[in-house]
Amino acid sequence: MKVDKSTRETLIENFEAWHKRLEERYKLFMEILKDAEEVEDLMSAKRDLLLWIVEDLPIVSDTCYFCLAFDCENCPYAKTHGECFLVLSDWQSIKDARSELRDKLYNYYKGESYVIE
Repeated sequence: MKVDKSTRETLIENFEAWHKRLEERYKLFMEILKDAEEVEDLMSAKRDLLLWIVEDLPIVSDTCYFCLAFDCENCPYAKTHGECFLVLSDWQSIKDARSELRDKLYNYYKGESYVIE
C-alpha cells in the first residue's frame, strides 16, 4: 500500500507536536532534579515523569496513519488487528496494558520518607 502524502504530512506534524510535549516535560523534570534537595523530591518527580510518558504514549488516533487515512469500517489495520475500540482488539490490549502499567507506577513512589540511621 502506498503512503498518502497528505496523511503522512499530518502524521509527521502530529508526531512533532508529541515530541515537543515530551521535550518540554523532560526539561521540567531536569529542572526539578537540579533543584531537588531531598531524595523524596527526586522520587516524586521521576514517578510523575514515568506516569506522564506512559499516559502520553503515541498510541492515539492523531499518531496513527490508519486513523488519519480511513474510517474504522474500511481500516486495513482493523482487518488484521480488530477495530481499535473493540474489547479484543490489539489496540485495546495495548491500552489495557498501559493502564495496568500506570497503576503499577503509582506504587513506584507513594510519598514515603527515606531515613538513614
